Amino acid sequence: MWCYEKLIKKASEFSKDNPDYKETYLRITLGENNGESPGIPYVMEIWPVGHYSPIHNHANASAIIRVLHGSINVSLFPYLSEDGVLPFAKSDFKKGDITWISPTLNQVHQLKNLDNNKDTCITIQCYMYDIENIDHYDYFDYIDADNKKQQYEPDSDMNFSEFKNLIKQEWKNRRWLC
Repeated sequence: MWCYEKLIKKASEFSKDNPDYKETYLRITLGENNGESPGIPYVMEIWPVGHYSPIHNHANASAIIRVLHGSINVSLFPYLSEDGVLPFAKSDFKKGDITWISPTLNQVHQLKNLDNNKDTCITIQCYMYDIENIDHYDYFDYIDADNKKQQYEPDSDMNFSEFKNLIKQEWKNRRWLC
């Protein structure tokens, strides 16, 4: 169905030469890009079991992240490095938990829905540049499979209204296997 097919298409999103199906997640946007954040400020992200993000930052934006379903593992890094810097902290967040990032804290991180989890994780995230931030760098920087720093434009896989209608239609048209 659409979610699975979209994840397959995104397998080379962070590394054209080394596609990785598990280094994917869905970005369902809620609202419009008003220039106050890198990408659209309100995002629902869907993380199947075993899927993860690259190590990345958020353009010195602030953010609030709440887990709506399942759980997500967050690894924090002191800085974005091509030298394989190890995380200084790891934590699991489950349904209802909230975490945050700021320009100076928790900025560089990696999210994973660990292989031993049973459920897809769904988070809702809100990003915003601080008032003092007049640069408005619209990319996330990340480390690719070759340990090189790259830019990623945080685009949308689909807006929420379309996504909700599509999933309702897929559910309505489902065929149960016997």
